[in-house]
Amino acid sequence: MKPVFADTSFYVALFSPGDVHHDKAGRLARELRRAVVVTEYVLVELPGPVSATYSSICSPS
Repeated sequence: MKPVFADTSFYVALFSPGDVHHDKAGRLARELRRAVVVTEYVLVELPGPVSATYSSICSPS
């Protein structure tokens, strides 16, 4: 089987419970039976959006 490429938007959806694609990304992550390719650019881009998501979830009201 060919590997699949996972971009930043997939991981943002996966790690962000409020994202409109969160459920679909979680289902895909659980059911995918292929190697996943991730580039350095995705790894460098990812912390910003994900930390913003968790900051808004965890900040006191």
